[in-house]
Amino acid sequence: MSNAKIVVHNSHELSAAINTLSSREGGTIQVVNAGEVYSLSKYRAGTDIGQISIVAADPEDPPIFSQVKLVQAKNIVFSGMNFNSVDSTLVGKDLQILQCNDIKFENNTFVNSSHGFYTGEDDNTELGGSLGLVRDSMGIVFSENNVSKYYQGLAIIDSIGSVIADNRFSQMTGDGLRLSGIQDTLIEGNIFTDFNGSTQDINHSDMIQVWSAPYNKMNTENLTIRGNFFNSSDGVATQTIFIKNETYTETGAKYENITVENNTIYNGHIHGVAIYDAVGVVVANNTMLWNPDATMQSTPTSAPVTSAPAIQLYEVEGGTITGNIVGRIYAPGNIISDNAILEFYNAAADNYVGNNFVNAINSGTIDIRDMRLLIDSPWNGQFGSSDTQSAHVSGEITAVIWQQHESGTAGRVSYDASQSLGPDGVLSDAATEYSWAFSDGTVLHGMKVTHNFRDVGTQSVTLTIATYLGEDSVTRTTQIAADLLVAIDFDGNVSDSSSYASTLTEVGIHQHIAGVSGEGLYLNGSNKLQIDRENAQIQNMSSFTVNMSLKRDTGGDGGTFLHMHKTLRAEIADDGAVHFTLTTTDGTFTAKTASGLMSDDNWHDLSFTFGESRGGLRIYVDDILAAETSATGIVTPSAVTYDLVIGNSWGASLQGTIDNFALNRSIQTDADLADEESAPSQHTTSIGPAQPTAFDYVLEDTHPLLKIDFDGGIIDSSDWQSKLRVIESAGGADITGVTGQAFVLDGQSKVYVDRGNDQLLKLDSFTVGLSLARTEGGDEGTFLHIHKALNVSITDTGALKVNMKTVDGSFVAVSAPGLVSDSDWHRIAVVYDGSTGGEGLQVYLDGQLAGHANAHGKMASTGTYHLVVGNTWVDSLEGKVDDIVVDSKTFDANDISHDYMKMMAALFTGEKAGVPLFTGGDDANQPLAQNLQLCLASDGNSDVDLGEPHFTSMTQFGNTALLSMTLPNDMIFDF
Repeated sequence: MSNAKIVVHNSHELSAAINTLSSREGGTIQVVNAGEVYSLSKYRAGTDIGQISIVAADPEDPPIFSQVKLVQAKNIVFSGMNFNSVDSTLVGKDLQILQCNDIKFENNTFVNSSHGFYTGEDDNTELGGSLGLVRDSMGIVFSENNVSKYYQGLAIIDSIGSVIADNRFSQMTGDGLRLSGIQDTLIEGNIFTDFNGSTQDINHSDMIQVWSAPYNKMNTENLTIRGNFFNSSDGVATQTIFIKNETYTETGAKYENITVENNTIYNGHIHGVAIYDAVGVVVANNTMLWNPDATMQSTPTSAPVTSAPAIQLYEVEGGTITGNIVGRIYAPGNIISDNAILEFYNAAADNYVGNNFVNAINSGTIDIRDMRLLIDSPWNGQFGSSDTQSAHVSGEITAVIWQQHESGTAGRVSYDASQSLGPDGVLSDAATEYSWAFSDGTVLHGMKVTHNFRDVGTQSVTLTIATYLGEDSVTRTTQIAADLLVAIDFDGNVSDSSSYASTLTEVGIHQHIAGVSGEGLYLNGSNKLQIDRENAQIQNMSSFTVNMSLKRDTGGDGGTFLHMHKTLRAEIADDGAVHFTLTTTDGTFTAKTASGLMSDDNWHDLSFTFGESRGGLRIYVDDILAAETSATGIVTPSAVTYDLVIGNSWGASLQGTIDNFALNRSIQTDADLADEESAPSQHTTSIGPAQPTAFDYVLEDTHPLLKIDFDGGIIDSSDWQSKLRVIESAGGADITGVTGQAFVLDGQSKVYVDRGNDQLLKLDSFTVGLSLARTEGGDEGTFLHIHKALNVSITDTGALKVNMKTVDGSFVAVSAPGLVSDSDWHRIAVVYDGSTGGEGLQVYLDGQLAGHANAHGKMASTGTYHLVVGNTWVDSLEGKVDDIVVDSKTFDANDISHDYMKMMAALFTGEKAGVPLFTGGDDANQPLAQNLQLCLASDGNSDVDLGEPHFTSMTQFGNTALLSMTLPNDMIFDF
């Protein structure tokens, strides 16, 4: 190429410069952005002996082109330009390349006017224009360009040797690439993402479409589609690669030698790779994942639909399909070997997408990092595209979020950053810092964290990873679905009052009859209520809770009263027993109660819970566990679904009345199902009225809200005498505490301070004090909990952590790590002052301030929930607790320090003091003298035996305590 350079400032100068260089050996034209929009139309431009390069004079301020039309041109390159024809009056596509050779468009930006899903009915939505047409040409290269917001992308017709490589096509209304009659064509390394789309009555959207027409001058042959990323992401569903030979039936000529390999597809249409009427087809090593949030509509009024991408070959000869990861393959008469078939419904299956890929089941905006195989997936190195292998090296630090919803819970999600990459592969955990910032204000640290979302809807989390090489952040969304799936009270018009507003169909006569409250649904043996199968929330469940009230007719028949075909059946047998049968992916399971529980004609509360993580399948009658059996798997993991029927799908049902039907996603525990006034079951211990106690810590005033010392029974010795319910540990309460007994937390045991004790709810100030000793080698976790309000826990790093939610937001106070890693007794205090100008949330450990958060507002409570010593929902910390006090006052640092000293005194003497160190007011100056037996270790000198010291006195002066002791060598220490 010639070294000639020409600088131009307008379209006329540009045209003249091309003429000049076409008569020479080519050269470079530098185009200045002088404020004018350029257009170009040239006939027979260019030269055989040199290339003409048309570039931006200033790459930071590129010129704007509206249209380039070349006819019989050659050896011309356009690089670094902005193309935008939105305001142009010129007719035709932005690029028109006709009968040309060796024309290149490299590193340009093409933008048009499409800005949303197009239906033709919204005046505010633009369809967009068309990018370009290449026809009757050879050696056309379109590479490293950014194309967005067009109706139709680049069309190539009757051309040979085209290369479309490393481009980005996004926000397209119609198709990305449109190809017809092409030979020796390479489509490689492109990204097709976030298409705007349209209803299909306007256009059948494709990312790549190949078609034939009577006007074609050549047959499509030698087409390679390799290494592309097709990502519907946050856009609509499209056909991904659709290759059809429409003229085959007339011409008899099949397409030849088509290779589709090493591509990654994330879309919501069955045509992932669909090829018709071809010979010599290879579909190899592609990864094809389903984005169920990407949908397609036929018309503006039709329902959105989505389906998993598949591989489909129709009338193809000599086809080979191998090494792919895909949900379905259809290719009769062709070779299908060594593919991994994905499962999209059954979360328990080994081939389930969520058990093999990092984040491919997440919704919202995601990219290639989310579609990598998990490090431990057996498919690594065996199947799929190279970009989705876990060993893929990005060359830079890449933060990756792997998230999983915890089965049996409504909003609990675990997050894992272990799939993040460094320049050379997976990062070293020891050399990496991980920080998680959640949309509700929570901040967590560590490679793996768990967060319990309180609010339904789209939540977000930002992961930041930092190493000595640098840092990277990524934000991903989490969809928290409503826990209540169906709720019907049968009063007035029968409807679902949950947020899903399920479609219901009444079959037979609806007789108005009294229920538990208002009206109920009367089953006369032949009528029923159908919850429609199209209500997707009732399908593919890994856990559920069903609640209802039921009253049999006097002398009425038993039988089925809840049914889903091939899935579940609830019935009352002739002997009055309740049977519940459930079919999952793992088999059929049945729980049966004892006979006679439902033989009468009284109202009874029935509950059925299912979840592998929470005891399998259980039946509760009148809030008492009546039957249980082990059960695992996923409910109806299939695209074939059935109605959930109150009554019986076929045949006669039970005769009686049903009221207050509810279906929840989460598993409700014994405590949630237990009625406050019901008799205790064998799983609970009922606690009588409070008895006097000598327990007397600093953290109380004349009327504390709660006080439990676990000695001589588990009772609240405050004036409130709160109602308590206990689920015992293996060791019960008969274990040594600070003095007397303590309560053992073994993971499952807990004490419920009943939700009816409303003195503990919606406080804007309080102090909680308790003594805690972890089990040596035992699990960390929560040891004090109020659902949706308070969670006090020890983390896996040994830090003391308090999560608190108020009406103003969510707050976290956490100590330094390692402070509670041992099995010693510790005194813990949580002090909250949410008033204006208050101290916020403070956490004390052993008398010292250990953590703080600027919290404010009344403690949140969307309902009334138990205060639980242990954990409400899942396994708690393993250890023991003693001497719990809750007070409405906010005690200061001196109070907390004295409270800790009282615990130490109790440990030393074996007796709990009968007089508090601090009582406030005029009683601040009180002498206190007791004999203490101290067990001391010398400060780091284990070889020095201090013997058995004798405590001589403890005297308090205001807020200061003087302790004196005498050691065996008659040395006296005051402190």
